[in-house]
Amino acid sequence: MENIPLYNSSLLVTYIDLLKERYPRVNPDNLLEYAEIAPHELEDHGHWFTQKQINMFHEFLAKSTGNPHIAREAGRFVVESKSSSLLRQYTAAFVSPSVAYWMLGKISSTLSRHVSVAAKHIKANKTLITVTPKEGVNERPFQCENRIGLFEGLTKFFTNKYPVIEHNECIHKGASSCKYIVSWETTPTMIWKSIASYVSVLSIIVLLVLLFLMPFQSWFTYLLLFALISTISFLVSEKLAKRDLNRSVESQQNIGDQLMKQFDIRYNELTLVKEIGEAASSILDPQKLLNFITDALQKRLQFNRGMIMLADQKKTKLVYTTGYGYTKEEETLLGKTDFTLNNPESEGIFYLVYRDMKPFLTNNTADIKNRLSEKSVKFMKELGVKSFICVPIIYEGKAEGILAVDGTKSKNPLTQSDLSLLMGIAPQIGISLNNALAHKKLKESEERFRNLSNNSPDIIYQLNKYGTFIYTNAAWKDVLGHNINDVLNKKIIDFIQENDHAEFSKIFEKIILDKETVRDQNFIMLNKNGLSRHITFTGAPDLDSEGKVIGVVGTLKDITKLRTMEAQLLQASKLEAIGTLTGGIAHDFNNIIQAIMGYNQLMLSEKRGNEMGTLYLSHIDELTQRSSQLVRQLLLFSRKVEPLSRIININTEIKNMHNLLVKSIPKMIAIKTEFDEDISPINADPTQIGQIIMNLVINARDAIGESGRITINTSNFSLQRNTTISGLNIPADNYVKLTVSDTGFGIDKEIMQHIFEPFFTTKEVGKGTGLGLSVVYGVVKSHNGFIYCESEPGKGTTFHILFPALTNVRLQEAAESPHPRQLPKGTETILLVDDEKSILETCRDTLSLYGYKILSAENGEQALEIYQSQKEEIHLIILDLIMPGKGGKKCLSDLLAINPLVKVLMTSGYSTPQQIEGLIKEGAAGFINKPYRADDLLSNIRKIIDGAS
Repeated sequence: MENIPLYNSSLLVTYIDLLKERYPRVNPDNLLEYAEIAPHELEDHGHWFTQKQINMFHEFLAKSTGNPHIAREAGRFVVESKSSSLLRQYTAAFVSPSVAYWMLGKISSTLSRHVSVAAKHIKANKTLITVTPKEGVNERPFQCENRIGLFEGLTKFFTNKYPVIEHNECIHKGASSCKYIVSWETTPTMIWKSIASYVSVLSIIVLLVLLFLMPFQSWFTYLLLFALISTISFLVSEKLAKRDLNRSVESQQNIGDQLMKQFDIRYNELTLVKEIGEAASSILDPQKLLNFITDALQKRLQFNRGMIMLADQKKTKLVYTTGYGYTKEEETLLGKTDFTLNNPESEGIFYLVYRDMKPFLTNNTADIKNRLSEKSVKFMKELGVKSFICVPIIYEGKAEGILAVDGTKSKNPLTQSDLSLLMGIAPQIGISLNNALAHKKLKESEERFRNLSNNSPDIIYQLNKYGTFIYTNAAWKDVLGHNINDVLNKKIIDFIQENDHAEFSKIFEKIILDKETVRDQNFIMLNKNGLSRHITFTGAPDLDSEGKVIGVVGTLKDITKLRTMEAQLLQASKLEAIGTLTGGIAHDFNNIIQAIMGYNQLMLSEKRGNEMGTLYLSHIDELTQRSSQLVRQLLLFSRKVEPLSRIININTEIKNMHNLLVKSIPKMIAIKTEFDEDISPINADPTQIGQIIMNLVINARDAIGESGRITINTSNFSLQRNTTISGLNIPADNYVKLTVSDTGFGIDKEIMQHIFEPFFTTKEVGKGTGLGLSVVYGVVKSHNGFIYCESEPGKGTTFHILFPALTNVRLQEAAESPHPRQLPKGTETILLVDDEKSILETCRDTLSLYGYKILSAENGEQALEIYQSQKEEIHLIILDLIMPGKGGKKCLSDLLAINPLVKVLMTSGYSTPQQIEGLIKEGAAGFINKPYRADDLLSNIRKIIDGAS
């Protein structure tokens, strides 16, 4: 039991008082340091020391004083007037040694836990005291001597003389207990009390005898004499007793005052803990709670000042949070000062208390200055700290901050009880603070969930175990249209289309019974208007505190737009496939058209003078031109070629399409044209302009139904200043205005916002792609134009398109000669390379008519052989790009390798602008698209040959 606290600190206080009185050369600080006792522990009446500490204390004391019997001397000193021991004050409260010894047996446990003490009264001046050690206690002989000195001091306090003590049985001599028979001289009070008693009795006896032996007069005289003697004896006895009683009352009053002070302190401490506990349950704001705690510390405890410093979120420094007792200047200093927590070499008290989670107490800061940094020393100096206690605020085994107090209102030194009290309060602060922080985080979490729920585009719901809505967020109204109150207390299955009821019930049962989480299950739910919405259902079991399923929580995501986009993507992929197919067949189709055009032009040249034959052949030529334009339009639609803009008259383009437009609509629908004959020219691709007109007419046809009218109008339109029309900012300029109107059923305002979006359509499945107006919009924007729509349900629709007008070319266009130009001829040798025999034949014969010498090859390999043998004679090579075997691109590369100056005109039924640009960069002299007219081919030939000559 050497390390178990057994001895109250008040026992050692006597030794310190004795040293100061009789052994001033001995330094008490050295004594306490040797015994591993802190000064504040000694001053704390509630602190207890171990047997080991007591042994070390006596060992150093006996050695430093040179008195092996110092323990007995200290025992006698306990009740001397110069001792501050509480035992002396208790002793003064008793009126006789026997009472004091009896009371000692009762209060011994408040001084020492290692023995039990019993006092037995033998007679008025003799008492037997038995001291029995507790089991496991290994008491030393000096402790027995200390008791003997204590007994001697107690008796001397009353009799002014040491008693006689018989100590025949001792635990250090093998006995089970120590027995002390204490005898002392009778006190004056007792003597006079006995005298008074004996005189009274003796006087009565003598007076009775004398009553029969002498006259009554003489007897009465003796009666008065004996009465006087007895009265004097009693008066003296009472005076002495009263003196002793006054001394006892005075001592009891002092003890009572000290006990009341201790009671007040303990009451305030208990009240403080109670108030902190109550505050933790009622004050949920962390800062307000800390402010309340510091106010309670100031009100209930004796410390002059106190502060709470908490670690920041990153646990890198301690930051002043709240405090009491500080001036405004000191509060400012505390607010600007923080203590780092990430320096393991730091010796700062606050850091060590936080890191090691161990308290610290000092009654003299000068003792620790040498171990502190300049910053800490300056900090204490500026605050005027002389003594302080610092304890860690711990929650669940982790430090959250520190609580520090300094100075006491009573000017008494800080004690171990103060430290212990704060160590008890600090965890309460930690618990209360974390409860408040947890509540704050819960509120923040609830607020975040509320914000998430209120702002989520998806429906967040909660169902009971029967599938009835308990909660749903505001997104329900946005997605499905119902008011929230119309949804609550209704079953979710009521909003799901009937075909999905069985599947949903199966999934809901799986969540409730198997506690499974279900994700991304698709159902169709009906909105307020009974229309279908595609919904993705996600659900998880809603569990109570015991883990029982009480319902389902999850989300409902509206994927209707996604489904629409998937359908649009599918449609787009089909169109992409059409585009790929169009590009693939364009080459072959253009080759066929090229051959037909070639043969037709040869026949035209031979039928001169035959008017009827020439007419038919002219029609064939016109049809092949239109076929060529049709292929180009398909390629434009599938984004396979770039538009070719030129100066055009929009009236002419509409007239050219009129027959086609008439054939594209029912006979019950009339097409009316209103042209401004003085219309300005525009820079545009004729094919794309035709596409705009066709798409708008087809759109009008579908809007009209069985019968009605479509009007196409053109006019010059001039804006003198920037103007806003239908939300479009149109700059001041001259425009050509194209208007297409119908007498159809019109367009709703809501639909009007989406008409130019790709794949948006109000037509039934299979009757529209949703691309017509988006293509029109794209073409108009590519021509730097503007398009807007005016429509009302039941009053038809009008589309207005503005194209920038070209006013500066109008006269030039009118001045152009109507006579056909003379086609250029030549005598040079040309090598034709094409895998289509019909193209070789028609091109050879055509060029031969204009004087050229022609060599031909059906593939790249033949072309290389011919050129290798006749390169000096060949002036130009017309090379097809796409051929079997060695294609045109590889053949071009090989020809350039033979002769870097070779002139090659590339041709193809289909090629992209990037391919054409690549061929020119590789060394081709030019490129011409199939099908080409004879005049275009002859012009390109002369341009290349003459340009290089």
